[in-house]
Amino acid sequence: MRKVLLRHHTLLALFLASSLLSCQSKCLPPATMQQQVATSYSTKQSTSTATPRPSPKLGSGTLKKLLTWGLLCTGTAAASPNLMPTEVPPQTANVASLFAYEVPVDQLFHFPADSSFTLQAHLQGENYLPDWLTFNEARNTLFGYPKEDDMGNYDLALTASDTAGTTSSNHFTLQVNAKAQEDNNTTSYTTAGMTGSLTLLLAALYGYKNYHQSLARLMNKFRGKKDEVTTGSTPSTENQMALTSLSSLHEPTVPLPTALRSISQFSSTSMMSLSTLMLHPHNVNVEAVDRVGVTAEWCSPKVVLVHTPSIEEFLAVIYPRAALYERAFDVRQAATEHKYFRGLLEKSGAKVYNIIDLFLKDAVDKNFNFIEGAALEELRTLARRTLRIQHDFEIEHNFSYKAYKKSIIKNLSPDALLKILLLQPTIYLAKERINTKLSARYELAPLMNIMFLRDQLITTKKGIVLGRMNSPQRSHETKLIKFALKKLGITPIYEVTEPGRLEGGDLIMAGDTAFIGQGLRTSAAGVKQLLANQVFGTPYVAVVKDPWQNQQEMHLDTYFNIMDKRLAVLSEWRLKGYNPTEKTTMPTLVDVYQKGEKGYSPFKTNLMFYDYLTSVLNFQVLPVSQEDQALYGINFLTIGPKRIIGVEGVSKEYKQRLEKANVEATWVNFDAVTGAYGAAHCITQPIVRA
Repeated sequence: MRKVLLRHHTLLALFLASSLLSCQSKCLPPATMQQQVATSYSTKQSTSTATPRPSPKLGSGTLKKLLTWGLLCTGTAAASPNLMPTEVPPQTANVASLFAYEVPVDQLFHFPADSSFTLQAHLQGENYLPDWLTFNEARNTLFGYPKEDDMGNYDLALTASDTAGTTSSNHFTLQVNAKAQEDNNTTSYTTAGMTGSLTLLLAALYGYKNYHQSLARLMNKFRGKKDEVTTGSTPSTENQMALTSLSSLHEPTVPLPTALRSISQFSSTSMMSLSTLMLHPHNVNVEAVDRVGVTAEWCSPKVVLVHTPSIEEFLAVIYPRAALYERAFDVRQAATEHKYFRGLLEKSGAKVYNIIDLFLKDAVDKNFNFIEGAALEELRTLARRTLRIQHDFEIEHNFSYKAYKKSIIKNLSPDALLKILLLQPTIYLAKERINTKLSARYELAPLMNIMFLRDQLITTKKGIVLGRMNSPQRSHETKLIKFALKKLGITPIYEVTEPGRLEGGDLIMAGDTAFIGQGLRTSAAGVKQLLANQVFGTPYVAVVKDPWQNQQEMHLDTYFNIMDKRLAVLSEWRLKGYNPTEKTTMPTLVDVYQKGEKGYSPFKTNLMFYDYLTSVLNFQVLPVSQEDQALYGINFLTIGPKRIIGVEGVSKEYKQRLEKANVEATWVNFDAVTGAYGAAHCITQPIVRA
């Protein structure tokens, strides 16, 4: 699993939640915890006061310093304590791994009966903790998630004090080491995003010791794994990601508070939105691409562009048909499927770039903070041009909406700038007589299909061509893709113009021949521009003319695909040309163009597509039934000769047909992603294939 450091605001929210729970429960631990620490407290009756302990060093690190606030649990009694410290063993932590240490209070300090005391953790000689480390006094637990910048040795102290001011401290060292190596075949307690949030939450509420076995099972359920973890297992498709079953996973002797159940319900929606639907911290290791181009589909992808489904899909799933979707689905699940698929691509040797990473390249640092400079100004300019403000009244004297919008954009966070790009907001202003004298209506035109990175461009042997989308819902996508390509140092060799239409799902490169589909999404005018500008770099271009032009087979890659130099699949009805859905003959024909000194010219016209593949190009063509085509059986991604990543759920017969042809297939769950009318081929854009 990819490790992504939690954003500070997520940690703060979790810690405040745990603090509120602690306050509501008057600092009383769960049943077994009460028994476990009773001898150390030794109080007749316990109460608590929630006293914030501010850090003396705020400044730029204010948000992180707030994480060191806690609850001071105070027992009521008059007797002075006799504090007897013992030794705390040295502690170790690893970068990108949860550190959690439950303080054995009864072993470190002795408190006389009826005593009143407080317990604090801090750096020696200071009254605060490192930015990444938190101490929850209510649960006597030190926990945190160190980053690379936090590596080193820390001298810490636990200090107990009574109401009279008598104190005693126990000193110990904490060493933060480099990131631990992880065995892919075993469960790891190093977590990120949602899982990491729950880890910290459970540790803060109950202490890591009592809950780590439950947490292991919970994390396995998150990953869709059983207790025995195996390499390459597919994530679960459970929409709630096991959060609502949290109560069944806790230690049976420790009752789960109602408040925690509420938080688990909150987590399954809002917290999952933070880790999955929010725009993710970017990958700073984005390198410029020296050369782009694809010779053949069966060559291994080396650089691939993707976009993980995010906040832009919310409006689409509540009315799918208008968004060009097949059905409603869980966007969080789609994001999980996408991330798993992306991991497989990376394991195959590809560099995978999310376009979010490209938008932010050189504009933010690894902590998601702005880097002032040309890249940031370009990002802000793009966001400013994307944000539209409209009004039908006379502008106030000496007031410039252009300048006002510029000042707004300058004060927005990276996440907010990305949302402007993906949600495409328009603000309609109206005059009012009271308050700020203005009201507004807000309209969004989100880029609901930008997940399908195949379509905004094509990558030929010569380079990248920017398309022109067929549907109004997708008309703004190419503008953002062009901006992303610029961040990689890539200039398109051509851009399709009116009246042409071109979408990338209609191109399949195959060595000496480039297949270009002409049908529902790519027009004859678009194909004409490609031929006239000689963008393919191949001796032959086969223009496949789709007679059906139906959403079910909207692009060439929905009814035809290639796994090897002479091996392809084709929707079964197109072999003979009889469409059983329409109950009529619909031959799929192909026009072949040959490149000469003056460019491409017609070579052969109106050939049956199947006959051209088998008789002219000597392809072995495997037929795909309507049922398997509808399950996206053709929309696989080829990652090497006779190696594909396909969609789980196709028939046993289809899998056996591929196996008989010596095709090595990795089947991946795309239950949610396919709800948007696409799968593995549609959601990727390999711009370099070896």
